[in-house]
Amino acid sequence: MNKRFFTLAEGATHVATCGNVSGICTDYLKSFSGSINVDIEPLTLPSPTRGEGKEESVGDINQNTFFDKVFSRFTSHFSLKFTAFTLAEVLITLGIIGVVAAMTMPSLITNYQEKQRVSQLKKVYSALSQAFVSAVQENGTPDEWGMGGLSEENSHLIMANNFKKHLKLAQDCTTMTGSQASKVCGIRDNGGKYNSLNSIGTSRDMQGIILSDGTIVGFSHWSPSCSAGYSGSGETCGQIIVDLNGQKRPNSNGYDQFSFFLDKNKIVPFGVPTSTLKFERACNKSINSPYSGYSNNAMYACTAWVLYNENQDYLHCDDLSWDGKHSCKEKSNK
Repeated sequence: MNKRFFTLAEGATHVATCGNVSGICTDYLKSFSGSINVDIEPLTLPSPTRGEGKEESVGDINQNTFFDKVFSRFTSHFSLKFTAFTLAEVLITLGIIGVVAAMTMPSLITNYQEKQRVSQLKKVYSALSQAFVSAVQENGTPDEWGMGGLSEENSHLIMANNFKKHLKLAQDCTTMTGSQASKVCGIRDNGGKYNSLNSIGTSRDMQGIILSDGTIVGFSHWSPSCSAGYSGSGETCGQIIVDLNGQKRPNSNGYDQFSFFLDKNKIVPFGVPTSTLKFERACNKSINSPYSGYSNNAMYACTAWVLYNENQDYLHCDDLSWDGKHSCKEKSNK
């Protein structure tokens, strides 16, 4: 019996035991530090044949037992003892993830939708403004378009016709019967919220079209001389209302519906500081009828806020103002 001395890794609690193969233990335990004695029986091995495509066995290995916390070339790690999560631990973790997701996902979705509306409203405003410039170059200012007042159905048709030829359309409801126009461009389903496009195709005091991106646009003319004072300029001719996602809900002012004044020389978003319809009143979710003499509706003066401040925070807090907070996260100046 030969005795050879090997060293163990510091802190190791188990030893790999080998037998009957001379030199094997020397080879596999040479990385240990700390001394132990290993008894090895001498064994005469046959000479292996190499380089001829085969290799003979080096003999029988009677025992190779490896325990945890011992390094061995027979393994690629320091431990053969595996650990795993129990089913209860996995279920608890998944439950926590589900709770966190349920708390955060609605907020993330809402923020994404509001950013999409801001972006789309800017595009629609740009398209309408460019169409207005082209219409003025072609026909003069709106007071020269031959339009009458609100009660004259043909006035709204003239206004729509002068705009639509400069816009990319998906549907033209101005050429449809009242019932057809109401079905295609009108909005009835608004979930009880404030809707400004419900008159398309019914009372005929508004003409409608649908843009190529799905936005419904309603045109309504008010003043033949463009002398109404709603925008603050004293040159308001009429109104343009858009619904950014067509007939899909929520179909409500301040959410997906937004209004513009048609002035003599430009298109003005509802709710600008100079307007008689103030943002602080007519875009406040806690005020149901801000200007009853103008409309029994509400939340119709939000357009300028969305375009200039690029948010819809008025849906989440009611203390915003042009002179104060511009987002719910800001601290009040008062």
